[in-house]
Amino acid sequence: MKKITYRPLCQIDLLHSYYVNGIFRDAKVVPDQKAQVFMWNAGLLFKSTEKGFALYHNESFDVEYIKELTSFFGNFYLRFNLHSTAKDFIYITDTSLEQLSLYHFSNKNVSENDTGLLLPTLQADILMSGTLGFIDIHLDEFLVNNKLASKDYTIAFSARTTQWNYYLANTTEDHSQVYVIQDSEGNLFSGPEKLEISDGSVAYKYSSGSRYYPLREQPAHYCSLKKIGESQAESNDALTNNIVIEKLPVASPSSITSIENIDAGNQEIACSSIYVYL
Repeated sequence: MKKITYRPLCQIDLLHSYYVNGIFRDAKVVPDQKAQVFMWNAGLLFKSTEKGFALYHNESFDVEYIKELTSFFGNFYLRFNLHSTAKDFIYITDTSLEQLSLYHFSNKNVSENDTGLLLPTLQADILMSGTLGFIDIHLDEFLVNNKLASKDYTIAFSARTTQWNYYLANTTEDHSQVYVIQDSEGNLFSGPEKLEISDGSVAYKYSSGSRYYPLREQPAHYCSLKKIGESQAESNDALTNNIVIEKLPVASPSSITSIENIDAGNQEIACSSIYVYL
């Protein structure tokens, strides 16, 4: 029996900055039916990898065959369906909370100077059943100087950034006089604003305002609740030794709300509401 040797044609890494190691591990890629039939007949092999997926070709898959396909079909590509098993994909990803669209990625005319980054176009179709979109792989992109050349690509999603709003509740103290919230970079939150929350009790709201923090599977930013004395200024030095809670709870995908930001030209911004019961 003749041994068949497979060589790499392309590898596509699926990345997402929300996850600890930057790999979009909840992504799943499946070739559609037409792609499956073609790959079986043409000697192409699909394989899932730690970061995404890869295609391999056998020895019989040569340059002339690709030229014939391109000449006959004009714009020949293999389509792969991109799914997500993460139910909160919309919340952890930097995409619209209102207009849900399908992502469409293609390796057509991708510049080598962009390190193979595939940028998406969005189609006005609602995301359903975990389907995120499609990845189209054009075979003629692997023809370089009349030879078959392997190429690597990257699809990268960015984590959503949100305005963080803390609500200190379950207390009768006047927090406006004694407490501040400070992030790990030394920035103070605005507030507090005294208000009534949904259960009818009083809470004090502290907001990051125009500072937005990225959501992370493993938090990259922490905030601290600190106490200031009557004679102390609100300086970093004055707050260093007055920590009440060193690491407050951080924003999570389940705590996101969307509001209209009038100051930003009616643009949509995402807010994370974090309740702290003292």
